[in-house]
Amino acid sequence: MNIKKHISSLLIVLFVNIPTIFACHWSGGEIWYEFNGKNYTVHEVLYTACQTCIAGFGMSSSQIEIKSASLNQRLTIIPKFYSIDTLMTGCPGDTNSCNSLLAPISGYIKHHFADTISIPPANDWILSTYNCCRNNSNFVGGAGNNIYIEATLNNSIQENTSAFISGNLALTSLINDTTYFPVWSNDVNGDSITFELITPMALSGTPLVYSPGYSISMPLGAGSVCEFTNNNYLKIFNPYVGNPSFAILVKEYRNGKMIGNRIRDMQLITQTSTVLPGKAHTTTPYIASGNNLSITTCSGKANSVMLSFLDSTATDIVDVDVITPNLSGWTFNKTVTPGAGRANVLLSWTTPTGLTTLPQFFITLRAKDNECPNNTVDYVLAVKTDSCSADSVWPGDANSDNVVNLYDPLAIAIAYTNTGASRVNSNILWQPQGCASWGDVFPVDNVDKKHADCNGNGTVDYSDLLAINNNYGRQHGMKKNPPVALAGTTNATLFLDTTGTVFEAGKTLQIPIVLGSASSPMDRIYGIATSINADTFSLGSPLNINSTGSWLSTGSSTMVNFSKNYKPNYIDWVQARTTHTNISGYGTIGTLTLDIPISTADNTPLKIDFENTRIIDSIGRDITGFNVKGINTTVKNKLGVNIANTAITQATIVPNPSQQTAKLIVRLNRNLAYRIDITDITGRVVWTQTVNNRDEILLPSKELQGGAYFVKITIPNNGSSTLKWLKQ
Repeated sequence: MNIKKHISSLLIVLFVNIPTIFACHWSGGEIWYEFNGKNYTVHEVLYTACQTCIAGFGMSSSQIEIKSASLNQRLTIIPKFYSIDTLMTGCPGDTNSCNSLLAPISGYIKHHFADTISIPPANDWILSTYNCCRNNSNFVGGAGNNIYIEATLNNSIQENTSAFISGNLALTSLINDTTYFPVWSNDVNGDSITFELITPMALSGTPLVYSPGYSISMPLGAGSVCEFTNNNYLKIFNPYVGNPSFAILVKEYRNGKMIGNRIRDMQLITQTSTVLPGKAHTTTPYIASGNNLSITTCSGKANSVMLSFLDSTATDIVDVDVITPNLSGWTFNKTVTPGAGRANVLLSWTTPTGLTTLPQFFITLRAKDNECPNNTVDYVLAVKTDSCSADSVWPGDANSDNVVNLYDPLAIAIAYTNTGASRVNSNILWQPQGCASWGDVFPVDNVDKKHADCNGNGTVDYSDLLAINNNYGRQHGMKKNPPVALAGTTNATLFLDTTGTVFEAGKTLQIPIVLGSASSPMDRIYGIATSINADTFSLGSPLNINSTGSWLSTGSSTMVNFSKNYKPNYIDWVQARTTHTNISGYGTIGTLTLDIPISTADNTPLKIDFENTRIIDSIGRDITGFNVKGINTTVKNKLGVNIANTAITQATIVPNPSQQTAKLIVRLNRNLAYRIDITDITGRVVWTQTVNNRDEILLPSKELQGGAYFVKITIPNNGSSTLKWLKQ
């Protein structure tokens, strides 16, 4: 937006009468670049405080030095004006210096310059700029210090585009408020990104000197906090009103080698809100974990992307401004659904045909909430263009995440009955197979639905499950994390209903799998994928799940039911509707068959867990916040050893289990004759022998088939004792 629209007439008068007040003092800045397929577009973003610089007067241009020592090259460019905007800090009703010069809260102007350059390959390019003076309060020399920013580039092996980093370079927090600012990165090249705090620079290789009470670990002052968390947030706490500066070094690594870095020189505005008296905490929206913000398109492709933005204050109304590029021949459709604690964004467009020189572009998503809508966070959807012919189908990888697993049947359920181009000479062998675009995509991640046509006959249906079954577990390329767009949250529980169940050796149990309850039902569900893990227990037969009677299939609904015993005592299971409509409810969705071997020792622990669970709606958005409850119990064996006869002091079978040889060892407290009877699990006597005071008896191992037997020792007039014997 044009800064002139946001400056009062008072400011203009002051500018005319006292021009020296308005020397531009920088509050932060960064340099970044993007490869446009042939050359590099270099971007320079500079922040100045409104009270020290009026846009259009104080700062109409800047310059960037570009040099390579290895090539002995140096040039200076004056980038072209790109855009200018104001950052209206503070909450609604607060007055900042962009609309009142003497306001206690600083407002900021964001100046953006850009230009295109052509540079040869080198591993030591440095792009830099510096200026006097700074606008900060935490360095020796104060406003008289220079500000220096740079970006490095190693294009000796491969071209590079800088990673986009969320957030502005001027952050706002309330005094004594712990605020978490999202620090999210998006790299179109797939590079690994790291962040570290550094001391802001005055010149190349010359860091500034902190004033007493400030340091690199506490750039905001003693008792403050400025640090990165493990989940990509910058944690800020400042007990002082002021505008201290700090800097972040962003590094990009490709195949373990650093390919570029850049300095983000930043400033924190710590304030006391005039419209939120006593307010202890403000929050900024963040993008939901797993959202896919780097997608690929191609000529003529229909595109659809669903994204979710959250706020940790559940009552804040989240909204998103979508800023699309002005590209000739492109039309972007955008639907934003604001809501309490969450906003959803749906973007769609059809890529024009005949693309030749557009390797990527960016769509800005500016997230905000109604508490302090001036405190925005920018995210970017990076769109890469490529040849559609490279988008091959791997039979079984229905969601195109490069692996065949339990989430692929969900993709078939979502795309069920969709049709498109069939594959030439189609088969379900594990190999890449070319297929024309269907022009229809999964909205969550922009994947063409042709991938769900696993057998290549041009229709998505049950027959595509065979390719998933045959190629289960196979992978091509690097596995992608499934993208996430949120449909809602729930307190419903997924659990195994063990009411009235006795866990006893030798039993085959039928345990209901239940989703939701009368007090916490599931709302608008389409399908579920989960793994059931009994990996620490030895089962008599593989786990099995029957989906008959599931409440997901009430009425005339048809279902996708898929299960795979991917490894011992473990099963992946998927159940989803195929009607393209959601359903709400609760109750049994399947029955787990659990076979407990008769040889299981008494008090053996039995633990069964749900893992990898995803619950989705009809377009593939995740339903989150549900609970899972497995089984943690012990198995009883009522057919264990019974040494009730007081004449017997010891009765043992060695070895047990046994193969070709087994001995029964009996110790008595006096000389007695006794009888030995061996019965199978049906109670049939298979061997009998009478013994006169012997300690060791050779059992008929070679005569009996493998299985479980019971060895009964009977002493006339003294009762009997029974041992369990496992013959292998």
